[in-house]
Amino acid sequence: MKKTYNDMTAVECVKNQVKTYWKIMIIYICSLIFLSAIYIAERIFISPLTYGNDAALELHSGLSRVFFYYYIVSAIFCAIIFSLIGVVKYISFKEIYLAWGDPEKFIEAEGLVQKKIPFWRTDRRRKCTIANAYLALGDYDNAWKYYEEIIPKNLSKCYNIYNMFGLACYYIAVDNHEEAAKYLARLEKVKATAAKKRKNLSVMIDYLKCTFAIREGKYEEAKELMNSNIDGSIFANQITCYNLKAECYYNLATIAYEKGDYIEAIVRYRAAVSSGGKLPIVDKAKEKLEELDARIIKE
Repeated sequence: MKKTYNDMTAVECVKNQVKTYWKIMIIYICSLIFLSAIYIAERIFISPLTYGNDAALELHSGLSRVFFYYYIVSAIFCAIIFSLIGVVKYISFKEIYLAWGDPEKFIEAEGLVQKKIPFWRTDRRRKCTIANAYLALGDYDNAWKYYEEIIPKNLSKCYNIYNMFGLACYYIAVDNHEEAAKYLARLEKVKATAAKKRKNLSVMIDYLKCTFAIREGKYEEAKELMNSNIDGSIFANQITCYNLKAECYYNLATIAYEKGDYIEAIVRYRAAVSSGGKLPIVDKAKEKLEELDARIIKE
């Protein structure tokens, strides 16, 4: 049975990623060599046959131009295909945190892969994912090192919903609600003006509103926001939601706990544990479960 990143150590994950990278590079280089060999062979063996024959020379010149353009287009096409393969592979690499819920292993693996692969580019989306992983661990200082690099220069013109959502979550975590509200407002603006409905954007907005509502003691409002999303198909793809499923279950459990509905709280905390992988929030949910079990037994 083929091992997934969930079954591997951080070092094994990196070895798998590096192996894929070099496979792609070698295949691409071999493709270029093959195309170049055909082009050179044509120059060496066919070009001499056209000497002294104007008609053949004219025909050959036309075919040479066509082949040259074909060579360039083929090289670009191969580059695009292999780049897409690399992107798809990296998406599965991010599943270490986003799907399997292991931010610590993801951070370790991300640090190693940057050293192992030449020209490894950490773009803004990737920086946000790393920052989110640190945030999940409660390491706000290291999270900010990455978040500050993705702050939009002009928020009113920003359309990167994932980065804005990550920044909003960070500001909520450090109790900077004013900044968090700015990003929430921008996300709502993007949703209102979007030509196509984006379910993941709705989930992000509702999650942020729910978090604000819980902090303000508006439990019914918060519960309604979470219940409208928790059973939706969007959570079938946890990558889309930055592993929000466990967070949403935890929020629902917190709401039930604060309202004194301990049975529902237990159900929700258990759901958070089962869907949270190795996220720190799982340990918090387990502590609450122990507390509730003791409370119920005592009563």
